[in-house]
Amino acid sequence: GRMAPAAGLVVSIEFPAGCLLESLYVGCKPDDEHALALAVDRVADFVKDLYSDLEEDLTVECGANEAKLAEFRTKAEASVAEWRQKLQAADSRVAHADECLIRADVAKQQLNSMRDSYHRELQALREQLHLQSEAQKGMTDFTPDDVCLFDATQYAFDDEVGVLLKQKALDLQQRYNDARARFQIRLDDMSAKLENMKWLVARKDILLEKLRERGSKGECDVPAVATDLGTQGEASAEVKNDGAPDKARGLRRKVTRGKTFLDKAGRMAKATVGLARGWGASAKDKTICVCGNTLMPDARFCRICGEKRPDDNFVDQVHRCVCGNTYMPDSAFCRKCGLPRDENAMAPTATEDQKAKPSGQSSALAFVFGMAGRGAATSSARTSKRALTGDGAT
Repeated sequence: GRMAPAAGLVVSIEFPAGCLLESLYVGCKPDDEHALALAVDRVADFVKDLYSDLEEDLTVECGANEAKLAEFRTKAEASVAEWRQKLQAADSRVAHADECLIRADVAKQQLNSMRDSYHRELQALREQLHLQSEAQKGMTDFTPDDVCLFDATQYAFDDEVGVLLKQKALDLQQRYNDARARFQIRLDDMSAKLENMKWLVARKDILLEKLRERGSKGECDVPAVATDLGTQGEASAEVKNDGAPDKARGLRRKVTRGKTFLDKAGRMAKATVGLARGWGASAKDKTICVCGNTLMPDARFCRICGEKRPDDNFVDQVHRCVCGNTYMPDSAFCRKCGLPRDENAMAPTATEDQKAKPSGQSSALAFVFGMAGRGAATSSARTSKRALTGDGAT
């Protein structure tokens, strides 16, 4: 009843490079030849299938390895070419550095030779000067020796330096020409603007002359003068234009703007003339200059325009505190000692000489002329409004 041990065949296949380790067990009886033949055939088929699969894997791996090898070869060739270029550039720089060193050595030798020649010639000249001084002291004739140890033809600039200097000179000349062209354009533009401004100033001078004539006659119809001046300006523009329509339109626009300005100046002048006619009634309150500035009580001239004070006698009537400080026109207390201002000194009474003075129409006309010359229409309008309302302080 005891079973005999089974017999069999064990086949082990190992391929470390391909990470292959396979084992096959085939059971058979030792005395059965047919079973042994079948076992051998089975082992052969197993080994054949195993190596067929391994061949396919090896083929795929071989293709991938060949592609990687080609990529590595391309990168290596590119790196080699880059390093070859770097080495060539380094060789060229080294060669240029060697050339520069050679040139520096040659230049150093030339400079040393020039220095030696210069010192020898200087020594010779000093010797000649000493002999000349000795001859002058001894009252004898002196014949100088012709000595020249320095020959400038032996030394010349390098061609490379000359080429670089020439190129730099050409660049500077081009920059100069460009800058000159730009400045010439600006100069032409400014010249044209200057001509236009001269023409406008001439128109304003004509206006001022007419204002002076009307003011001397007691008339001040400034809008009529402005209309007349505008008509003359248009006629002058047509004559000056000489048949060019574009320029004529530009001049007409300028004349229109001039008319607008002159209308404003006319309205301001009429208001100022009205103020001047009633100025004599309030001579005690003359604290405003013709330019609109508020005068200090002890001021004889305006600190802005430099005009003389309209009423000279008013200068002597100074508002002063007991401490000697001068009051501001609108101050109620002394800014130095703090004492309240004397109400009786707020508005001093005008003297008979002040009442006998003219109404101040000439000063008002001077105000008109000054503001027309400055072109400050807005500021002048505010000044006229302030003066008409009787507000003496700004």
